[in-house]
Amino acid sequence: MRKLSRKFTSALLTLALLVSLLPAGVAPAQAADTPHDISQGTLTITQDGNYTVTGTTPVNNIVVEEDVTATVTLNNVNITGTGNDSYGTSTPVTSPIDLSAGATLTLILGDNSTNTLTGEAGGGGNGAPGIHVPDDAALIVQGGGSLSVTGGSSMHGYGGAGIGGKSNLDSAYAGGENCGTVIILSTGKVEVKGGSGSGNTTADDIGGGSGYTKGNDGQGIRPSGNNTYTIWGSLTLPCDVTIPDGATVAIPDYTGLTVPQDVTLTNNGTIVKDNFGSFINNGT
Repeated sequence: MRKLSRKFTSALLTLALLVSLLPAGVAPAQAADTPHDISQGTLTITQDGNYTVTGTTPVNNIVVEEDVTATVTLNNVNITGTGNDSYGTSTPVTSPIDLSAGATLTLILGDNSTNTLTGEAGGGGNGAPGIHVPDDAALIVQGGGSLSVTGGSSMHGYGGAGIGGKSNLDSAYAGGENCGTVIILSTGKVEVKGGSGSGNTTADDIGGGSGYTKGNDGQGIRPSGNNTYTIWGSLTLPCDVTIPDGATVAIPDYTGLTVPQDVTLTNNGTIVKDNFGSFINNGT
């Protein structure tokens, strides 16, 4: 192995805007073109921006719409996907956080906070992902709090991925949706588990949909223990990302990390590259 001794100026991620969310039963007094909407417990993010969700916020799930880039800070949030799925029906199960096509979401785990996200269980079909990340979306997890993400279970089908693509709604045995980009660089404890299914099966922690034939596992950065993180796939950073103090990001053989134009990688740790791994910096 050889080290890339590249250090970049430290940059702090700041929230320029905190969205005040009203108590349950109170309709938000806001213009139709504001960047968020709460309806029946769903926080729908329709424009780029920064948001905060706390344990007292009346939110059952968070939806980031197509091509939106958002930052959401979680402070002691506990969300389980809710819906009407039952045996013999094909009602879609829901994920606590649901990214649409082309969406990019940075989750900031508030310092000293404890956060739990659980996908809805599938009664007649497959469980939902704890965080739904389709193949053309991106999720980045940073911050010092803790996060537990679990895919929904299923008695008659397959469990949902902890983070990743959905199962095929029409058949428990059909191929699932591909997973997008998942980058976990949090200084707090992050646990991701796939949901359990029939026949003692368990879905992937991070990966494609949990059908009989799973989808592609995408690309990203995963914790690998002892403050070390590992690249998988061919990863192009979707937005600005920070490597925490003292952390090591390893680029194994036949994987790659690319910083594109107009994107900043703030490296407060160390990047280590194997001979057949690649690091390409076209940004900052």
